[in-house]
Amino acid sequence: MYAIDTEGTGLHRHRGAEMFTFSVCDAEGDTAVWDVGLASGAGPADAGGLARLDMLWAPGAELGAHNMKFDLGMVRKRLGRRFPDVRLHETMAVAHVLDNHRLSYALDNVAYDMFGYPKDQDEIASRYLDDDWGLFNCPRWVRDPYQRADAERVMLILLLGLQRIREGGWQKIYDMECDLIRPTLDMEDRGVMIDRKRCAEMIDWCEREAQSALEDYQGVANVTTTPLAGDVAWVIEDVLGVELTKTTKSGAVSTDKFVMAELRDRTNRHPLIEAILRYRAYRRGVPIVDGYRTLADADGVIHPSIKACGTKTGRESCSEPNLQNVAKRAGLLVPYPIPARRCFRPRPGYVNVHVDYAGIEARLLTHFAGDPALRAIFAEGDGDFHSAFAAVARGEDWRLAGHNARKVMRDAVKNGDFALAYGAGDAKFLRTIGLDPKTDRAVVECVRRAFPSYCGMSRRFTREVRESGSVRTIFGRRLFVPRNKPYMGTNYVVQGSAAGILKRAQIRVDEYLRRATSGEAGMILPIHDEIVIEWPRKRLGELRGCLREIRALMIDFPQVTVPLDVDIELSTRDWATLRPYTLEEGSE
Repeated sequence: MYAIDTEGTGLHRHRGAEMFTFSVCDAEGDTAVWDVGLASGAGPADAGGLARLDMLWAPGAELGAHNMKFDLGMVRKRLGRRFPDVRLHETMAVAHVLDNHRLSYALDNVAYDMFGYPKDQDEIASRYLDDDWGLFNCPRWVRDPYQRADAERVMLILLLGLQRIREGGWQKIYDMECDLIRPTLDMEDRGVMIDRKRCAEMIDWCEREAQSALEDYQGVANVTTTPLAGDVAWVIEDVLGVELTKTTKSGAVSTDKFVMAELRDRTNRHPLIEAILRYRAYRRGVPIVDGYRTLADADGVIHPSIKACGTKTGRESCSEPNLQNVAKRAGLLVPYPIPARRCFRPRPGYVNVHVDYAGIEARLLTHFAGDPALRAIFAEGDGDFHSAFAAVARGEDWRLAGHNARKVMRDAVKNGDFALAYGAGDAKFLRTIGLDPKTDRAVVECVRRAFPSYCGMSRRFTREVRESGSVRTIFGRRLFVPRNKPYMGTNYVVQGSAAGILKRAQIRVDEYLRRATSGEAGMILPIHDEIVIEWPRKRLGELRGCLREIRALMIDFPQVTVPLDVDIELSTRDWATLRPYTLEEGSE
C-alpha cells in the first residue's frame, strides 16, 4: 500500500485545473516527490515522472489519499484512464468513522489530532498558495518537504486509523465509504444541466417577491430597515410583545430558522413573521440561483463537489453549488422554498429519473420505536403513518371529517408526531397540531397510550447519549453526539441510518447501471433521500424493467424491520414538472 498526495493548479478539474506533481510514501516511511509538469508542457517535470505515476496506478495497486476523489479525478484527467482495478483508501473516511465530531477534517489537523504530527511545513508553504495556481509557483525547496509531509501523514493515518477501525468492528462501514469514491466522482463528472433562461427568470421572480415581502414587513413594523438588519429581534419583540431568549455564540439575540419556526407556530402565522420568512428566503435565493449560472460550464452543466462525509451524521453534502438545498416542497423549517428545481433540466437526448425513498424518516422512527401498531401500518396497511397519529390525536373530529378536512389535520399532525419523536414537550406537540396546550392535554395522553414506545424513544436515546456519548445506526456506525445536547440522539441515529441506506443504494445502483447499460445511464446527484439518474431516451423501452431492478436493490435492507419503498418520478423538461412513473406494465 502507498499513500499519495496530488498537487494541482486548483481544485476544480472541470474548470481547467490539472495536476503537476505528486508525492508518495510507503509503509516503511520512505517518501518521494515527482514533478510531471502540465499537459501543455509548462512547468518543471522530472525525467520518468509520468512513468512513475503510471506504475503507481497499475492494476492491483492499493493506494490511499486524503480526499481520494480529488486525486483519482486528477490522475484520470492526466493519464486518460479510469483505474477500475486499483484499490482505493480514504483517510477522510478513516477520520470520520473514528470521530464524526472533529473540529476539522483537513489533513494537517487530523494528523495533529491523532498523533501530534507538526504543522511547520504547512505554515511555510501556505505563504505561496495561490487561489488560481495552487502551489505551482512555489519554490521546489519549500514545496518538496511539504509534499513529503502530506504523503507521510496519509500513511500514518492509514496505519493507525485502519487498525482502530478493525478493532472497533467498523471495517464494513469504512469499506462502504471507499466503495462510494468512484460513483461519487462519476456523478461529478456527468454533472447536472441548468436552463440559463429559467435561471434569469427565477432571479427576477425572487427579487420581486423579496421586494413585496420587504414592503409588507416595513408596513407591519413601521420601520425602514430590512428583515436582515440587526434590529429584527427588537422589531419582533416590539410588534408581537414576546421575549426572545435564544442567543448566538456572540451573545446576540437569535432569530434563526428554529426560532422563527416556533414563532410562526405560536403566533398562528402572524403577518410580520411571514414577511420576515419570505424576505429572507427570496433575498437569499438571488445569489443561490445566480451561482448556478456562474458555476456552469460552456454547455450549461454544473459539476458540483459532493462530499461523502460532509456532515456530523454521515450525510453527504454538496458545494459549488450546494444542490442539497434544491427543495421539492415546503417544510416546517423552510416554509418558503425557492422553486429552484425549475432551473434544472435533463441534457438533450436524456430524461432524468428521480428515485426517492418514500417516508424513510417515518419508517426509521418506527423501526427504532418498535411499536407493533406502527409497524403493522407499513407491513400490512397503506403505510400512512401520519393518518394513524391523526386518528388518535383528533378522535371524533377525524372520524367525522371529510377528505379535505382530514388532509389538513393529517398535515398538521405530521409535524407534531415527528416533534414527539425528537423530544418535543406536550405543549409544543399540541400547538403544532393546532390544539390548545391548556385545554387539550388529554390528547397527548391518548397518543402516548396508543404509541408508548414511539413517544418514549427520545428519552431512550437521550439516556444512551448521556451514558456513552454516542448512538449506533442500523449498520452499527458509531456517531458521537454532544453530551450537552443529548436530546439530539434520535436525530443522529435516524439521519445516520438514512445516510447509510442512501450511500449503499448509490453503490448498488452505480454497479447495476454500468452492467445493464454499459454506462450510458448513470446517477448524477444524491439529494437527501433521493437519487437522480440520467437515462438516454434511445433506451426508454428498457427503463421500466431496469427500474424494477433498481427498486429491488434500493429497498433490500434486512437491517430495517419496516419495509422500505421508493417513489419514482420522471422529468423530461425540468425538475419542477415531474410526473409519477409506475412500474406496472402498460402504464404511461
